[in-house]
Amino acid sequence: MIIFMCYFYHIVYFIRYFYDIINTSKIHTPNMNAYGNLYKRIQ
Repeated sequence: MIIFMCYFYHIVYFIRYFYDIINTSKIHTPNMNAYGNLYKRIQ
């Protein structure tokens, strides 16, 4: 179950990452930093 949650957070992180790349007109640097910190904390 813990492994599943880790993969789930990885998927959410990458979806958010590519979503922000697609929306180049809307750059959310604070949100990306928050997701980056969450990603590092999970790793």
